[in-house]
Amino acid sequence: MRAKHLVLAAAALLLLAATAEAAKITYITTNHRFNYVKLKEIKASEAESRHMTHPVNVDEVGLRTALASINLARSYIIKKEVDTQQVFDENALDFLSPALARAFAQAQPNEVVVFSYLSKQPMFILRNDRLNLGRAWISGSELHVKFEKLYAKVTGDIDRRGNEAEAIARAQGLRVKLELGPGQKLGLTDTDEVVLDINYNYAENLRKPEPSKVDKTMAGKEFPKPEGATTTDTTAPQEVKSKKLSKKEKARIEAEAKEHAAEDAQAAAAAAAAPSPKDRLQALDQLKKDGLVTKQEYDLKRKEILKDL
Repeated sequence: MRAKHLVLAAAALLLLAATAEAAKITYITTNHRFNYVKLKEIKASEAESRHMTHPVNVDEVGLRTALASINLARSYIIKKEVDTQQVFDENALDFLSPALARAFAQAQPNEVVVFSYLSKQPMFILRNDRLNLGRAWISGSELHVKFEKLYAKVTGDIDRRGNEAEAIARAQGLRVKLELGPGQKLGLTDTDEVVLDINYNYAENLRKPEPSKVDKTMAGKEFPKPEGATTTDTTAPQEVKSKKLSKKEKARIEAEAKEHAAEDAQAAAAAAAAPSPKDRLQALDQLKKDGLVTKQEYDLKRKEILKDL
């Protein structure tokens, strides 16, 4: 009997030790599936190496524009490997911005912010769902965003509950790279890590900035907009208006602006040419009649298309 008690006591001690070593996780928000923002405790040595300065109060509007300024390399749109250059779409920004701001305000010096968001992007019959998963932390005046899954394609029946972890593990990225803009730089050792200056006004980078009376930085500094200004002029960048630039520099900037405008027009035309849900359903019906899909595949794809209506 004594030996049995000793075994039970040892098991209890091992359980307590394992519990003590388990990383503490605090959810800020979650849809209990693919979309969430949470705080995760990390080792003191790791937190020290990242020079994290949590907690930090971050302005939500400034954070939103900073996230909106993170772009994939433009070459992937030209090659038609991606259909948008912006990493976070409007729905992702709506979900992530307020939650990340709360997370940074609550984070302890040894806690990193973990985020995940699945953007649903239908392409004809098949789905084209993309997952962005990563970690974020603040070090002094810099916001670090490290992507573990960048624009990764999620396959399988993602509507079935209980298979989220498996679907995330299977998600495959396109080996896409980020395109840096003003106020941004890559991490020292990782090209999937982008570092953003919390004092920079990222609204100036956006061709279609958020509708508000003022632009804000993540630090909360305000920059009043000119009266009546709602969009950024893409045909004549601000630098061109400066008389200090040489003719060669002005010509270069104007050429880049025209190139960007042409690429935007091409991307818009491609989006406009995308088949409607009705066309996709008709094509699916034809595939079924031709015996090219099974009834199970037909029912699954039909359900996915109807969800996009």
